[in-house]
Amino acid sequence: MNILERGGTVPSEDLASFEELMAKLEGGQVDCLLLDGRATGAELLKRLGEPDPERLLSMSLAELEKRHILRVLASTRNNKTRAARILGIDTKTLYNKLKSYQASEKARLRRLEQSSTTA
Repeated sequence: MNILERGGTVPSEDLASFEELMAKLEGGQVDCLLLDGRATGAELLKRLGEPDPERLLSMSLAELEKRHILRVLASTRNNKTRAARILGIDTKTLYNKLKSYQASEKARLRRLEQSSTTA
């Protein structure tokens, strides 16, 4: 099984900005990003849209999974077949997970609506 559809490296000095790197990732010009461990930290997490690292540690595995699935789906421009392949799951499994996320969100909105009408 091939993990990368295309290979190669881009030296960090060739990138003008973090935004350029993100454009390459989102545009599918690169399939994988390898980071130097010295480059990780709060600033990188912030730029990637992650909350405080301490908050990440307090999240449930289900919430982390959901966030990861939605991020991969966004990076494939909602291409569910490609997202499922990247995630290493069956497309039907991805559809089922997305359906459960929608059902959970609808239930949460109903609870909020009910609590606001009773208050």
